[in-house]
Amino acid sequence: MTTREVDIHELKALDPKRFEKEHQGFLDNGPYHEWWDTVEDDFKQQMDELGVQVADIQFEGIDYGHADAAWQGSFHLAPFMKRKGLDERYPALYLAVEHDRSWARVYLTGWRNKTLEVDIQENTRFMAPRGIFSELDEDTWEELLDDQWRESYIEEAVREFAQDKADDLLDALRSEWDHISSEEYFIESCEINEVKFEIEGETV
Repeated sequence: MTTREVDIHELKALDPKRFEKEHQGFLDNGPYHEWWDTVEDDFKQQMDELGVQVADIQFEGIDYGHADAAWQGSFHLAPFMKRKGLDERYPALYLAVEHDRSWARVYLTGWRNKTLEVDIQENTRFMAPRGIFSELDEDTWEELLDDQWRESYIEEAVREFAQDKADDLLDALRSEWDHISSEEYFIESCEINEVKFEIEGETV
């Protein structure tokens, strides 16, 4: 039987079933060495613009439905409060965390079922009154800080922020996976690498 070589476009037109088989083989071989690198780099850059230092990202299940993604990192609370408008609502607390350089750590716990956790690092209760509050006695200042810590729900705000960004990361990973596992990506890869396929038939 005579055979001839065709490119990916000809294969799709002449033998759709063979095309599907080759595409599946492409997916099964997983030609996606560290495919998430671009997503991770973009995520880190976006977070850096928000003053967040991302240590690493983790994810699973992107290719089979039940997916999850998370990140670990840290950031100073003062810029976070300012971005959320909490500096105006809780000025004493803002002055304290700005001077103390209080920061938040986002990390993961667990092995199989990882949980996103938040840890606030601060020593604001041990500093003297500051700024417009400098005339307050220490007891009043400490009570004011305690009230504003409680009313601001900072830890909850940080946790919500961390989860929102994890959701954004998951969306980006899913989008990238959909792209590299798509028929279009397979065709593009074949074009770039000038892949040819042998099929039965006379040479045209």
